[in-house]
Amino acid sequence: MEQESENKQLKNRLSNLSPTGWLWLTLSFICSPGSYADNASNPVFVCWVAQDLPLFGELNRIYSDAFAALGYGFEMVHQPPARASASALSGNVDGECVRSAQYGALMKDSPMVRLDVLIAHTELVVWSHRQDLEFTNPNQLTGRDYRVGYLRGTAIMSLIWPKEVLALMEEIHSTDLALKMLAAKRIDVLVAPSAIIDQQLRRGNYGKDLHQVGSLMKLEAYPYIHKRWQPLLPTLTEELQKRVPAGGLSLQ
Repeated sequence: MEQESENKQLKNRLSNLSPTGWLWLTLSFICSPGSYADNASNPVFVCWVAQDLPLFGELNRIYSDAFAALGYGFEMVHQPPARASASALSGNVDGECVRSAQYGALMKDSPMVRLDVLIAHTELVVWSHRQDLEFTNPNQLTGRDYRVGYLRGTAIMSLIWPKEVLALMEEIHSTDLALKMLAAKRIDVLVAPSAIIDQQLRRGNYGKDLHQVGSLMKLEAYPYIHKRWQPLLPTLTEELQKRVPAGGLSLQ
């Protein structure tokens, strides 16, 4: 009975509202804390590219300008590849700055979807402490006595080799550790995207006896964004395409 009485009182009040009153009531709903416009947070992307590299700044500028054109702010933070994948998989970030074209298919439980923008390109390369080696395809690395290492979080590896082959390789948790193991000859070869190796070599001194001894394939890289931003995909794709050079940025 009390609820019915309250409903009648509310109905009477609404029927007596002036045009100005209706305007203020409408504005109060639009601006209320529960509205989409008020709660729409600015997107945060995670990026495995180191913050002190020019490439990080270039990617950050492209994304910032694209989101600004759509009325959003933007933030990009650095995390190593494996941690970046974990952040994306858990939905703790709104996107990843750059990942391989196959990344979405490999991370089947990820809430991230690929934007149809070729934002960058790199190569999957092989490094070794042995200068006499040369590799041009993945099959050359299997069935031999090479101690092969690869970086944790490099999703493309599981597309190239089955689990039983990867189990025979050394999964290494950081690029720094991988290069130190290679320099100490604890592994014979290291397989990784050239961009990741190159950025680490700029920071540390690993000696002169490390050599790039092959390229296994070219990698095309794309942005990935959380599916909660799905309505924004067409316009965001368009804005990014305006700002990315033909063929994408070089991740060398």
